[in-house]
Amino acid sequence: MLTSRNREGFALPAVLLLLTVLSIISVAFINSSSVEQKAGQNMREQSRAFYATEGALSILVSEFDSLRYDSLMTRPGDTLTLPLQTMANGVRVRTQLQRIDDDSEASLNTGHSLYAVTIEGRAPHMTRSEVSMIVRYRTVWPIGDPMAAIFAADGLKKASNNGMNTGVDLCTANDVGGVTVPIGGLDYNGSPTEVFAGTPPLNEVADPVQTMNDIGLDWAGILGMEFDYVINSSTQFPDFSTLPPDAYPTILFTGSLLTVKGTEDNGRGLIVVVNDLTMQSGFDWKGAIMVGERFQINNTITIEGAIFSGLDVQLGESLSAVDPSQIGPGATQVTYDSCALSKATGWTPDGQAPLQIVNGTWTERW
Repeated sequence: MLTSRNREGFALPAVLLLLTVLSIISVAFINSSSVEQKAGQNMREQSRAFYATEGALSILVSEFDSLRYDSLMTRPGDTLTLPLQTMANGVRVRTQLQRIDDDSEASLNTGHSLYAVTIEGRAPHMTRSEVSMIVRYRTVWPIGDPMAAIFAADGLKKASNNGMNTGVDLCTANDVGGVTVPIGGLDYNGSPTEVFAGTPPLNEVADPVQTMNDIGLDWAGILGMEFDYVINSSTQFPDFSTLPPDAYPTILFTGSLLTVKGTEDNGRGLIVVVNDLTMQSGFDWKGAIMVGERFQINNTITIEGAIFSGLDVQLGESLSAVDPSQIGPGATQVTYDSCALSKATGWTPDGQAPLQIVNGTWTERW
């Protein structure tokens, strides 16, 4: 039988054991809280570093063209390290670029240069974030900046006095030119303002080839592009009902004379015609139509974007050897649309050549 003294002696070790266990639990809890707090702090710092690198990428995209970084990396393998930046959240960021395209003739024709970009951000507590990607910079826009709904380097004959809403940009509502032709190249009885809208409704140029060069139009480069569809007189347009609504394909016609007719041929994108193009009633197109020699429009035609003809003169063909383009009677509407042009060709209305991330090349490291 335990006496009172024995019971007191047994209770003391039990209390000490309980206090020890409670102490261990308290220390473990404190350590766990400290670890969680440190992990949370690391996550916050990583987020700060990541958002800083994203901010640096946005700055790179906005400044690349205006600061002409491409002129500092003229050959494959050339590198450029930008000055260290301190972002608004206190993270220090360093950006490095390396040109990686092969500088081939095809690359030069399309005006594309490729760069590997690495952006490293370090938060104040040395948390590091790095993003890398490949970007594409287009230094040459083969279509140029037409700033007119119709550019007819071979001249233009208008067969009726039906008005044409050519000079208002559907995208921005800004006034642009109506039609550009060589001096004396518009064959029409009456005032151009009765037919063409725009500022000016008629723009006459002394040298169409020089004008093409000035606006950045590169017909040889366009003909050397890779097209989504190559068709001739016996093949059909792509079926746009099967394509995504945002698809603006590039289409090359190789026939000697191609007649486009019927509503089944309606669509959007870039049409490049090596020689002549005849469009019959019911044709409806969003984007750009570019013709080596002449176009002929008959009856009800709707084009939202721009149409070019006589482009072979840039390759040395004599103007006298090319018949003028013709717009026959009917409700022809050719309306300038910079948005449609941009989607069809990659050209941007402000003339800036954007830096674009190549799909599937973005990587992140912590």
